Amino acid sequence: MLEKFCLSKGIKLKKDYDFGSLHGYKTKGVVKYYLEISSKTDIIDLLKLAREQNFKMVACGEGSNILIKDYFDGLFVKWIDEKIDVSNKKKFILLKVSAGVKKSYLSDYCIQNSLSGLEFWAGIPGLVGGGTAMNAGAYCMQGQDCIVQVQIATPDGLIKKIGEDLKWDYRKIKLPEYSVIISTMFALEKDKEDQIRKRCDEYIKDREGKHPLEFPSCGSVFKNPSAKETDKGAWWLIREAGLSGFSIGGAKVSEKHTNFIINTGGATSSDVLNLIAEIKKRVKAKFNIQLEEEIRIF
Repeated sequence: MLEKFCLSKGIKLKKDYDFGSLHGYKTKGVVKYYLEISSKTDIIDLLKLAREQNFKMVACGEGSNILIKDYFDGLFVKWIDEKIDVSNKKKFILLKVSAGVKKSYLSDYCIQNSLSGLEFWAGIPGLVGGGTAMNAGAYCMQGQDCIVQVQIATPDGLIKKIGEDLKWDYRKIKLPEYSVIISTMFALEKDKEDQIRKRCDEYIKDREGKHPLEFPSCGSVFKNPSAKETDKGAWWLIREAGLSGFSIGGAKVSEKHTNFIINTGGATSSDVLNLIAEIKKRVKAKFNIQLEEEIRIF
């Protein structure tokens, strides 16, 4: 049914596609079906079909925080529209950004158009859709601080949710089943271009200094524990559990930032998963804190 649907729509469908080797940790991880789509009509029809056929489906974006165990018996969908629309309000500028826009491109766009409010996203990899779904944040800011509306495709059509109606959580928002984020609207403010550029450059420089960007990774592996549990970050707990530099196969806990697992060469998805399990086990044993993954595992 899916192959027939894609053929009728002129959509290129890839079968048994090694998505994992191209993204994140760059460990082999095959998905049964992969496709890219940019038509709102087609995505709604696709989601209807997925629901009817009970497909397992993932809106994958650029996959910068996705780990595939070995084989995903389902469908990965990437939204590839890349529009940015601007409208002026008295107190702020509304920026409607397609989910397929890279965060790096959006950061440059904001600098060039003197728009402030998203500097904290500078240097974070991936697409706007993924950043929205993950409520991505840093430096005491997160997506929900400036997102005012999200457009979502569902099997029943397009829906719009204003920011205050979305169920925000730490590094995630609650989305309907069988849904794909189409666009995000940000409320930003005017500022001087050189000041925005300076802040972005400072954040990027800070990331480069703290993060092992020279190796494949999915960024921070674990969410920071709640304030009720501890005032320490996940990286501190992992370090104090004696895991800095600890490795399994080609997967290693980075000494530079201990909440990063890096592929030092030849790592498998199993290496990463086994290392994640060992980290959780040791942190639980030492601090009685159960770490929760921030990366998405399928």
